[in-house]
Amino acid sequence: MEVLVQYLISICAVAIICGIVKVISDEKKPSGAMIRMIAGLIMAFTVVGPVVDLEPGDLPVLKLDIAEEAQAVSEYGKEFADAEVNSIITRRLEAYILDKAASIDADISVELRLVDYRPVGVTMRGPILPRDKQRLQQFLETDLGISKENQKWIQ
Repeated sequence: MEVLVQYLISICAVAIICGIVKVISDEKKPSGAMIRMIAGLIMAFTVVGPVVDLEPGDLPVLKLDIAEEAQAVSEYGKEFADAEVNSIITRRLEAYILDKAASIDADISVELRLVDYRPVGVTMRGPILPRDKQRLQQFLETDLGISKENQKWIQ
């Protein structure tokens, strides 16, 4: 921490000195432009020099366990992405099922269950005629691979 404080103090001191030199120099003369350029270079070297010379162990205060943090962020990102993909697949398949139901004039609601991005079960709610129920059951089994045992119907 002490090294960091000294670094910041040296930057402030050089900035003040360079500012004073700039004010004193005559901007209209070529020597004034040269002095301003030299002051700018000194300021740049003061800021960049110590940073370039740093070794990994020089600032123990700034050591971070980046690997663990990166792993945690990566896990969170994967979980978030999986949840979003499942949500998108669920919404689209539910809309697809509702479209099929609407084509046979069945007014139902659908709740789909996914495992590894694949539909494994469905719950249908609403009144439906037996022949329409049979058609939807067949569709769910053949098109989406949801067996009749995993189709729950609530009237």
